[in-house]
Amino acid sequence: MDPAAWLREKGFDPEGDLCAAIVSNYGDTTTAIGEAAWAGELGVCRFLWEHGAASAVRTKNSNSSEGWTPMYAACFGGHLHVAKWLFEKGAAEDIRTTDNNGSTPLSRSCRHLDVAAWLVLQGAANNDEGHVDQAILQRDVRAGHLPNLIPPLQLLVNENTAFKPLVLTATRFAAVPQDGAPLHRSKRRANPTPRCALALLRGFEGSVLRLIADFAGVVRGRQLRNALEALRAFGHRCSSPLRRASAAGARCYRELSPWRPAALAPQGP
Repeated sequence: MDPAAWLREKGFDPEGDLCAAIVSNYGDTTTAIGEAAWAGELGVCRFLWEHGAASAVRTKNSNSSEGWTPMYAACFGGHLHVAKWLFEKGAAEDIRTTDNNGSTPLSRSCRHLDVAAWLVLQGAANNDEGHVDQAILQRDVRAGHLPNLIPPLQLLVNENTAFKPLVLTATRFAAVPQDGAPLHRSKRRANPTPRCALALLRGFEGSVLRLIADFAGVVRGRQLRNALEALRAFGHRCSSPLRRASAAGARCYRELSPWRPAALAPQGP
């Protein structure tokens, strides 16, 4: 739907003050960006941001029983794409901002697994010192949601742990000799260092590049730390992710090994 048409339908004037709040059908006073976040309308949020409503990105709605920020509304509604956009646009602190009843975005989003996991990784359960607080997790995450929240956190830990055995192990091997090339070693070696064999990871290029970028990133490092601390706070014992990751990396390398020609053979014309 056209953003202007959507705003008119909700009672806002797309040509007026887009930061102004109106009384919604639910009896609370809300801003246009707060209403759009609750509805999951990312296109409308962007329209509002570009047309002068940037200052309302953290404004709470006015209601004695609510007091939601746009971030709170997006998380409560399960709209992860909107929450991520708000996070990037200056509402990062609102992942911990409570409503008028003391509820947090994390406590209201646990039925939306992707949103809840994202909030934990971004630090929604962190204390003032920047570490995951077990008391906050126990307060905001109900016991019934724990079994579903642990796997995505464990997945991030495993992905990072798999980086070294998957990529660095492959670099220890020389590239495959071309068909018909002599097998004897040349007496003159201009470069005694074996050539990198990352080409053996054919088909995994995108994943390898993503892993390299994530592995070196500060943001990813914070997310990994939050995931590890949350798992410990949940009392979840990581079941040897390094051993599993090493085995997975070894299997991947064996499947793409130069000593198994079928793995590298051209697949059709």
